[in-house]
Amino acid sequence: MAVWAIAHRGASDKAPENTLVAFQRALELGADALEFDVHLTADGQVVVIHDATVDRTTDGSGEVAEMTLEVLRQLDAGVSTHSRFAGQPIPTLAEVVELTTERIGLFIEVKGRLADLPARLVELIRELGVGERVWLFTAHQATLEELRHLAPEMRVRWREGMEGGDFVLTWPERLTEATLAVYRQRGMQVFTTVKDRTSNSLARQQIARMTQLGIDGIICNRVGLLRDVLDSLQKKA
Repeated sequence: MAVWAIAHRGASDKAPENTLVAFQRALELGADALEFDVHLTADGQVVVIHDATVDRTTDGSGEVAEMTLEVLRQLDAGVSTHSRFAGQPIPTLAEVVELTTERIGLFIEVKGRLADLPARLVELIRELGVGERVWLFTAHQATLEELRHLAPEMRVRWREGMEGGDFVLTWPERLTEATLAVYRQRGMQVFTTVKDRTSNSLARQQIARMTQLGIDGIICNRVGLLRDVLDSLQKKA
């Protein structure tokens, strides 16, 4: 398959990260998949936000896990980026899914550390009927192992030390023909991330190299740039 353009927290260079306007913009720019983060509210709702607190990305303060969805909905997740985005709410997972079509992949990073989050997330993904287009990952190996147990039918990231996994997500500098071959032998898909502060010129070089290696997808907050490079390379192929 062609290398996927995966929008990091939506088109987060164009709009407030992890908001519906950022995800909609990413889809308009041709993203093949959306990447975003989830936490669990005090009343058991799965919401899309990166941090454990609302302080950085909204006009409020406090822990996501200590607030109900009703309270979180009163916060503005757009105004801190620019006044023209004022009024953007913290979205739920269901709202993000509703924006997408059956062809759009969903890369979900489990950020919240509440013990109930993995089970509630898997339950909701099944309710929404999107398990076949979900990729689940987190930095915490124990949570990955739990997700593998809870959702054997879904794709879960592999980390060193795990007996099994469905895909690898690593930095561009760690990927070579040799390492890619090892992952392929294990039957895993391979994805990478262009760091947010990487210059446009270096980002283009990394995207080109990763495409030439034949990886499956690239996560980047500059999805317009990513789409442009991938399309240009495809035309030359």
